[in-house]
Amino acid sequence: MATISEAVGWLTQLRTQKALLDAEYKEKAAPINDKIQKIECALLAKMQKEGVDSYKTGHGTVYKSMRTSVSCPDKSAFMDYIKKNNFFELLEVRPLKTAIEEFNAGHGFLPPGVDYSQEVKLNFRKA
Repeated sequence: MATISEAVGWLTQLRTQKALLDAEYKEKAAPINDKIQKIECALLAKMQKEGVDSYKTGHGTVYKSMRTSVSCPDKSAFMDYIKKNNFFELLEVRPLKTAIEEFNAGHGFLPPGVDYSQEVKLNFRKA
């Protein structure tokens, strides 16, 4: 059986090898990703020009889809607006992990409707 020191040494070595492989992959994939992006942009431009949503070919089908993201750089302005206009449906309700942990520690129980679990995970920090 390996000693703790040996096991941590192997872990360090393997993580270093993995990081080198990840960096090598990123470097080798960059020109391919650039070509992919150029072809995708050209196809999207052609779809826009022709007013179509997809192209079906013997190699596969390409199609347009819409991705939406929402952020809130000014939370206080947003919350003021919500409260003033009673637009609470614009909010997502979910438990805040740190607040639930504090609540549970202080009260000895969880609020109704909340599940809580923990798992032990091995972490590693380089020396």
